[in-house]
Formats: sequence, structure tokens, C-alpha cells
Amino acid sequence: ILKAMHSLHAKPDSSLMVGDSEADIKAATNAGIDSVLLLNDLVHLHDISPTYTIQQFDQLLPIVGVQ
Repeated sequence: ILKAMHSLHAKPDSSLMVGDSEADIKAATNAGIDSVLLLNDLVHLHDISPTYTIQQFDQLLPIVGVQ
């Protein structure tokens, strides 16, 4: 994540990681950026703390400021 952010000249306060696994959310946390967990049957919320949680991709639009 940090390498991609560096290549894109992205700042942590304007970056967001979307993932569907515990590893994705932990990677975002370790990179110091917000995270969005796309829920599935394999992930348990008591194991991780994403910034946002969604059940389908269209729920991502308001999070990124698209109405």
C-alpha cells in the first residue's frame, strides 16, 4: 500500500483501502489509512476494525463522496 501511495503521490488522509479480508484491513491500518471492509461469510468483525463496512459496492459511493 505504501509503495502504491508513494508512486501515486497519495497522502494518507486522502487514501482508502477497500478489501474483503482481515489481511486487507490490517494492511490499511498498518499504512495509516482508512479502510472499507466488503463483508462476506469468511470475515468476522470481532477480529478487525475497519473504518467503514459495506455489503455491496454501491455503498462505497457515499463514502468516497459520490452521490
